[in-house]
Amino acid sequence: MSNLVEQTARFLSGNRPPVQEKSLSDTEIEDLLDKGKEVATSISKDTKKSEEERNTAKDVLGWIRDVRKTWNKDNSLHPNAVTKLMKITAIRQGKWGYINNRGKIPSDFRR
Repeated sequence: MSNLVEQTARFLSGNRPPVQEKSLSDTEIEDLLDKGKEVATSISKDTKKSEEERNTAKDVLGWIRDVRKTWNKDNSLHPNAVTKLMKITAIRQGKWGYINNRGKIPSDFRR
């Protein structure tokens, strides 16, 4: 019980180690950009997808182009942009991914 009290006191006092964020290497960022482009291009050319999904994929390709310009210019990306790229590339993986023709780019990918 005292261990819980000590942990709570330490937490409330702010005496806790900082959260370490993982950063990606330049190569990993380039891979994310390439895979995102590959996924969006595949969906935009897939005639089995609806026109809305293909148009969304084309919008995503434009967004990826903009992100790549930012990356090339600043050699830095906002963590939210990296998260969105990860979500886009995850579409092609696993049982929910593009491999099973169920993958879909969310319409609100820019948020």
